[in-house]
Amino acid sequence: MPELARVKLLSQLEALKSLKARIDALERRIGSWQRREADCERLATIPGVGRLTATAVVATVADARSFRSGRKFAAFLGLVPRQSGTGGRVKLLGISKRGDPYLRTLLIPVLAA
Repeated sequence: MPELARVKLLSQLEALKSLKARIDALERRIGSWQRREADCERLATIPGVGRLTATAVVATVADARSFRSGRKFAAFLGLVPRQSGTGGRVKLLGISKRGDPYLRTLLIPVLAA
């Protein structure tokens, strides 16, 4: 292997190690915040919901009691079809994809399970 390529690869390896250390530090901070938040602890008991998903939900939704139902919460996230209709007839449209895309990305695998 040429010396220049070897030096560049070692430099990239050091950068990856540094990045991994920063990610680990952030995950520890998120974990300690999660342990202090009762809402995060309750969410983490749901099968398929981990530390990142629980903290993202709590950080995005300040007060879950502001939603009258689970469907209203799912509609806020853009996880259920939009409803439209008149005269008592309800028509389900496509998924709205409104809300926080990061949170929706975290929750879709949980809902599919």
